[in-house]
Amino acid sequence: MDIGHVGDWLDTLDYWGDELTRNQQRRNTWLAKFMLTNGAAPAPIVVATNALGCEHPRGGAMKNLQLVEGHIRLAYLRSMIRHGHPKLQADHTIWTLELPGEWLDRAPRHDPRAVHRPSITHKLLPGFSSEGPKK
Repeated sequence: MDIGHVGDWLDTLDYWGDELTRNQQRRNTWLAKFMLTNGAAPAPIVVATNALGCEHPRGGAMKNLQLVEGHIRLAYLRSMIRHGHPKLQADHTIWTLELPGEWLDRAPRHDPRAVHRPSITHKLLPGFSSEGPKK
């Protein structure tokens, strides 16, 4: 799984995800119940595909496939993969977005002293709308 985040966020997400195996209260949330029952998230996570090296609004260099939205869903999926959850689906849909070219042209490369907040537009994968998969 090549989806990334700034700094040590993936360690934090892995900790949250591992609570599925050790925390009954976490397993009883609607999201955990859905994902453990269906082996997939109820909605795709959102990933920026062209953010490599750009400054994240909260600091740190962004990754090639930068997680934008769906932190808990990604945490749970990563945990289900690591623990070999029996109902885990083989494939998972993600929505991708591209940071606007005009922003990338002037975006600072990772510099801990500079923070730039981009205006983000999105591009959905073929066959999807903002309401989800087409029937």
